[in-house]
Amino acid sequence: MRTKNYEEEIIYAKSSEDKKFIYQLQKEAWNLSEEDIIQEEIINKLIEEKNIQIIKLNNEYKGFILGFKSGETEFNKELLKMKNNPGHFITAIKEQINKNESIYYTHMMAIKEESRGQKLGEKLKKASEKNALSKKCNITSWTWDPLLAINSKLNIHKLGVKISNLDQFVEDYYGTNVSGNYKAIPTDRFIALKYLNQENKKIELKEITEYNTITKIKSVNELEILTKYNLCLNSEQTFLEIPKDYNNMKSNKITNEELQKIKYNWRIGVREILKNYLSKGYAITDFISSKNEKQYYVLEK
Repeated sequence: MRTKNYEEEIIYAKSSEDKKFIYQLQKEAWNLSEEDIIQEEIINKLIEEKNIQIIKLNNEYKGFILGFKSGETEFNKELLKMKNNPGHFITAIKEQINKNESIYYTHMMAIKEESRGQKLGEKLKKASEKNALSKKCNITSWTWDPLLAINSKLNIHKLGVKISNLDQFVEDYYGTNVSGNYKAIPTDRFIALKYLNQENKKIELKEITEYNTITKIKSVNELEILTKYNLCLNSEQTFLEIPKDYNNMKSNKITNEELQKIKYNWRIGVREILKNYLSKGYAITDFISSKNEKQYYVLEK
């Protein structure tokens, strides 16, 4: 699939160079070990079924998206039997086995760091939706970390995903089967369910004030610190601020142990907030960035 100027293309992965890129970007994007990336035998099977798409600009690799059809299919059973299956992938397959076979599940999407902010992720997602429709799936599903602002902006604001109830929030989705960026931090996840060809309706936003914002944050040593949060707001529209770049939070003024504690506190705090408001009938309907680059979920009831 190419644009008119032929500088951009989205292809199905096929060649040895394609596979080399997929292996390397897994490591770079999630800081995964060799054991935790999806290995050749599985990648080959996914390629065979046209389940991996790659985006290029000027013939340079920029990102990929990888998924499979949900349900108790022979393909999924075969994936489970393959050797060297990383823990996060086993968990994902098992979670999808008992789901409707008309759902197409996206397990991974990654864009090279220097190429982010160019709408490449949005284009890959839309290409994956077309792939899902070709496989007779009318729903796409995937998971993402509620603390990653860039993913939430794409999934909710641009792609129109809504988090409508507590069933779409899962605590510690991958358990201890992780390494890299999430080592020692619980892997809470949102579960996206997007109905294809459904119109994305925009909402009317109210002004963000201290009285309708759930989280209180202060900057210490160049880090965004969650100091407190309000579980008792009752307005029709409220706002949940999260860090600008949770995965890349760092400071040379504190120890790694202190940094991990800050990130852990964010995880547990946002978990409590989401469970509280989603259980009270709130839904997450948008994700916005303010003029000063603060990042907010929009919750409505």
